[in-house]
Amino acid sequence: MKTTRKSKNLKHGFLKRLISSLAILLLFVIALLTYRDSLLDILKGITEVSPSNITVSVLLSVLFFIMEGSIIYKMASGIVPTYQLKYGIATAYRCEFYRLITFGSGTGIAEIHYLHKKGIEPAVGTGISILQFVMKKIGVAILGIIGFILLYCFSDTRALCREYAVFLAIGCIITTVIVLFLLLVTLSNNVLTFVLGIIDKVSVKFPSFTEKAVSLKNQVYLLNESGHIFLRQRYALIQIVLFNLIKLTAIYCIPAYLLQEKCNMGFVECTAIMAAVYMLAGVIPAPSGIGSLEFVYLLFFGVLAEPGIIVPTLLVFRFVTWILPFIIGGILCLISYCKTLQT
Repeated sequence: MKTTRKSKNLKHGFLKRLISSLAILLLFVIALLTYRDSLLDILKGITEVSPSNITVSVLLSVLFFIMEGSIIYKMASGIVPTYQLKYGIATAYRCEFYRLITFGSGTGIAEIHYLHKKGIEPAVGTGISILQFVMKKIGVAILGIIGFILLYCFSDTRALCREYAVFLAIGCIITTVIVLFLLLVTLSNNVLTFVLGIIDKVSVKFPSFTEKAVSLKNQVYLLNESGHIFLRQRYALIQIVLFNLIKLTAIYCIPAYLLQEKCNMGFVECTAIMAAVYMLAGVIPAPSGIGSLEFVYLLFFGVLAEPGIIVPTLLVFRFVTWILPFIIGGILCLISYCKTLQT
């Protein structure tokens, strides 16, 4: 009787894992079909770029995800000492897979899930995910403002800065306000109480908002709690800020590297423009950032060279920061589920 029950449990577990693996594979195929037009454009665009430029772009993208994984590792290992760097890097790629198939909404959930698999409670994982978002915003703000200043300092880009000064100023202000607000919520209990009070008042006035209010209050509370935890680890916090600056600089260098010999701007100027572009794209509403980045990218870099030169660089950028990480993340998800099938 016990043997039969054990056999049924094993069979049930196998079927559950098999279904999960097939579900991942199905999501992978659906995503490829959904983005097939963009994918075809990207694949066509990268054929116009030399293999050496593609290789450098891929390496810079890999550096981005190594730094992203290092950030997850620094945060998670402070909670669970056995957490390893390779787990963080794998999670970074897997989150990219889920980001694409859910239009950005499933990224945090995926990270919480994979952190939980390594022994981190969902509530703590949520706090890590939210704080990670805050730290990225800080990095974007710092580099975006530096880029904005550099554009004014270089005579070649001063005219570009003046032309789009309003947009750049608004982007700097919005990004700075968001970062300051998130930091105040993270570090100040008084601000936390004030924000929770506002959420309560809104939920009372608009009953339909009640369910979302509960979730929002939990996220705000977890952000504050996580902030206080990592505030005690100041060395780790400084490292996380530096890792964010490195990872963002890595992908900012991709267009700069591709364009340095094709337009009248130097490598540093192009990197500064990309920092401003990325900051502006972050404050324009669009699912997963798809659409907003392309718009601002073409708007700013379009004054440097002809569309026939600029568009392929954008397509390469999207390939190495969007399609390639999505494929790697999907493969890692499948490998993970295949391993569970074997056990």
